[in-house]
Amino acid sequence: MDEPESGDINAINWHTLLEDFCNKQNYICGYVISESALHEVLEVYKRATTTAFCTRRSTTMKFLPTEGVKAKLDLRSISFTKSSSPYVKYDGVPFIMGGNKVLECQFGPKRECNKKIEEEEEWSLTLSALGHDYGPLREKRRRNTKKRGCEAKITIKQIHRFPQYKLTINKNKERELTRIKQRLLQDLKEGKEMQREERYYIELPLNNAHTNHVLGGFSGMAQTIHPQLIQWIEELVEEDNMPELQKQGVIEQPTLAPLIQPASSPTDQTIPSSSDFSLPTIHINEMPGASQRQMGSPFESGSAPYFFLS
Repeated sequence: MDEPESGDINAINWHTLLEDFCNKQNYICGYVISESALHEVLEVYKRATTTAFCTRRSTTMKFLPTEGVKAKLDLRSISFTKSSSPYVKYDGVPFIMGGNKVLECQFGPKRECNKKIEEEEEWSLTLSALGHDYGPLREKRRRNTKKRGCEAKITIKQIHRFPQYKLTINKNKERELTRIKQRLLQDLKEGKEMQREERYYIELPLNNAHTNHVLGGFSGMAQTIHPQLIQWIEELVEEDNMPELQKQGVIEQPTLAPLIQPASSPTDQTIPSSSDFSLPTIHINEMPGASQRQMGSPFESGSAPYFFLS
C-alpha cells in the first residue's frame, strides 16, 4: 500500500482495510476479523493523520464466552444488532459483546479535579495578597494543559458471533429471536462446541471531528504569534536592564486578555476562543532580556495596543 500524505485520510482505500465500510457523519466505521488487522488499521490511520490518541477506557480483548464467564451470561448478554457506536447492523446472527476500548484525542476534554482547582486558586490569592511575585515558598509554576476540549475519539468493540444460530425465517420474528437466545444461552452454559466468529468493530474520526486545535505535523505546536506582539517583545528585549532571576515566569492567557478585547471599529474580527492555539503561552526564559514585570506594565497602564492574534 502506498503511503498516504500526512493528514489526507481520504487517500486511504478504506474498503480494503475495513469490512462493511461506511461513513457516518464525521466518522468512518467498519470491522476487521483479527486483532492483528485491527493494529494495522490503527497504524495506517496514525500515519495518515499524524494525530496521537490516548486510552480513556479499556477492557480486555481476551474475552471468551465459553470460558470462565458462563455464570454471568443471561439473555441480555445476547444481541442481534447494536445501534450505539460503533454500529453493528442486523443480519440475523446473534452475538455477545467482548472487550472494548475508547481512545481520546490528545487534545481531548479537560478533566481536572475541582478540589485541586480550588486549592490552586486559593494559593494564587494568597500570593497576590503578599504584594510581590514570590511568596515565602517559591510559587509552583503551573503548567498549561494541552487539553483543548476536542471530542474526537476512536471506539473499538469486540464481538463474538454464532453463525449456526442465525435466524432464517421472518415469521413471528420477535418470538423466534427470543427462542434463539434461550437455546444459545443454554448451549453456552452446557459447554457445547459451536462455531464462533470474532469481529472487531471500529469507529475512526475524520478531520472534521477534531475541534479547537490544528491537525497534521504541527498539531502539538502553537500557531504563529501576531507580528505586533513579536515587535513589542523585541522592544522589551532590547532594553535588557533586568537581573537574570527576574526573567523567569510565563505570560498566562489572562495576561493576554486585553490584547483580544474588541475595539470600537465595527469591522472587528471575532474574539478567538480561549481554547484556540492562536492564543499562545509565551515562556519568557526563551526571550533573553525580557521580564514578566516589563511585559506586565503596558497591560496595567492600558497603553498596550488592541489587536487580534492570527
